[in-house]
Amino acid sequence: MESCKLSIVMPVYNSGLYLNESINSILLQTYCNFELIIVNDGSSDDSERICMEYLKSDSRVKLINKKNEGVSSARNDGLDSANGDILLFVDSDDILEPNALQIIVDNIGDNDILCFGYKQLYKDKRINFLYDESLSGKEQFEKMVVMSDKVAGYLWNKVFRTSIIKENNLKLNKDLHYCEDMVFVVQYLKYCKKVRYINKCLYLYRMRKSSVSFNFFDKKNISILNSNNYLINMINDKMLINNLKYNYILNYYRLKKNIPKDFNVKKEILNKEKEILKLENLSLKNKIQFFLVKKVNWLYRILREIKNKKLNLYE
Repeated sequence: MESCKLSIVMPVYNSGLYLNESINSILLQTYCNFELIIVNDGSSDDSERICMEYLKSDSRVKLINKKNEGVSSARNDGLDSANGDILLFVDSDDILEPNALQIIVDNIGDNDILCFGYKQLYKDKRINFLYDESLSGKEQFEKMVVMSDKVAGYLWNKVFRTSIIKENNLKLNKDLHYCEDMVFVVQYLKYCKKVRYINKCLYLYRMRKSSVSFNFFDKKNISILNSNNYLINMINDKMLINNLKYNYILNYYRLKKNIPKDFNVKKEILNKEKEILKLENLSLKNKIQFFLVKKVNWLYRILREIKNKKLNLYE
């Protein structure tokens, strides 16, 4: 095989139910010049066996078996092994459209980061997330990473330059369990000159009951407060900083019941609550949400649980 154009990093942890479909969606791509680096993060189901079968049958597959240390650690190990010019992350329960890699290679050009649309995959429907406006420069791109769910801080709807990651020793923070991907993307953007968004859905994101977003009140997700604080200190745009401070306050009240006494809460942000809320210019819907989160948190949790149960999620 000619020198590798594209590296794909796939962290795997107990993904046996969907792993074949996910790996096949990569290996059967119309574009073939890639390496697939699978990082088995100490799975206890049949994921390792499935990965071994692909390792034996396709020379483009690399496999790293390691003890369980979390998705960020697994992704970092994949980064260290990547040889391609450009790099894509794929989660082990998600799916690439058949021509996704060809479209990526055709459109990357001299851009340092390429972003594309995606589909949320439920049992009974698919919802497209496309950013219909043009993105002019990395400052606007950064705003959309932080504020828009159509671009967002996800790793899997973006393509990165491997050289930028390695030359600047960029890693995912293993201590963050929520928004760690957004922190990485914002760090990466600081070394970018050219960015591009293509208005095509190339990635199917499977909506699962085990997803972090559907288990928001898990104690480990308190690290979202640390992620918010990292981003506040990394970004220069005043509007974005205010938005992140609002998110910090909102998430503080969401998770207040679970925050341990020794957690380093940023009181200087909380003390400016009224000022920040005023600057944020909240809609009526957001005002109601904030009231529920702060004053009747138990009701907010119940309503969120009811909303999640109505969704036809995968196991």
